Parts: sequence; structure tokens; C-alpha cells
Amino acid sequence: MGETGTEGAGQPVAEAAATAAAPPTQMIGPFKYVSEWAKHHNGILFRMLRLENQIKDAGLPSVSKADIEEFKAENPVMGARYDLNKTILMRQVQVAGLVVSSFVAVFAYTRQPAALFTAGIAAVTVPAGSKPFISFYYGSYKYDQTKPNEELGKWYLRKHGITPHPYAHQYLADPSGRASPEM
Repeated sequence: MGETGTEGAGQPVAEAAATAAAPPTQMIGPFKYVSEWAKHHNGILFRMLRLENQIKDAGLPSVSKADIEEFKAENPVMGARYDLNKTILMRQVQVAGLVVSSFVAVFAYTRQPAALFTAGIAAVTVPAGSKPFISFYYGSYKYDQTKPNEELGKWYLRKHGITPHPYAHQYLADPSGRASPEM
């Protein structure tokens, strides 16, 4: 060690000790960086990732059926919407299954490879294309369909005594409580 208080390749002693003491950054999965980035953005995917990360960081188990039933009992409006969203999702899967199976049947009857390609395309596009019609049929277009899942995540955190992280749009620029016009 020289007179400048450095060690090795000119790195200060305190900095070298801090570097040695810091745990290595581990990538848990391919979505680790996406979830870190999601903490600063406010789309529904990122809001749900933020809630899921907070549940995992707190070491809580995943939401069980008993928790969902308790949520429905405490919040009947969101509970009914949660059930309706599950019904809509099942109808989308049923419609997609019907369309895909019809194209597979056409392939089995005609032996045309284009029918299999069309079945693959239909498997991807039919659920998304049928959602507006199914949502209109059930009347779920009148509310934000992502809100019940978001409320369930918030409720689950509050149930275990954890305050959900605020979202990006809730940060206020001034102490008066008014949001700044830039947001």
C-alpha cells in the first residue's frame, strides 16, 4: 500500500472494500430487467409486474382461492367483475378453440397444408379479435377490465400489512397535492 491510500491498480481502499462487500447482481430470469424497468412506468402490464414484484419481495405466497373468495366477500363489486373477467376469458378460449378446430377439421378432410397454417394464425388472432364482441355481449366494456386484478393485488398486500407501491402517475411535483401539468 502506497502513500495515496490506494490498493492494487490505483483503486481507493474504501471503494475496493465496498466493491468486495457488494453482492453480485444475479439475473433471476429473462424478465428481471423488464421488472426493474417497470418500476418507473405505468402501463397495466407494468402495474401488475410492480404488484407481483412487491408480493415476491415481501416473501408472501401467491394468492390462493381462499384469498380470492375473501376478496370477493369484502369487495362485492370488484369480486363480481373479477368473475366476469374470468368468464370472458373462458369464452375467448372457447371461440378460439372452435375456430382452430374447424380449420384442423378442414385440413383432415382436404389435406391442404394451408388449413394448418390458417389454424395457427387463427389460434393467435381469434382471441384478440373476439374480445370486443364478447366484452360487448357481457357489458364489461363499461369498466376498466384490468382493475379487478389490480385491486386484488393491492388488497392482498394490504391484508398482509404491506402498503402497495405508488404508481408513477401518483408522484406529485408540489406539496399542495396538485399534479403538475407535465404529467
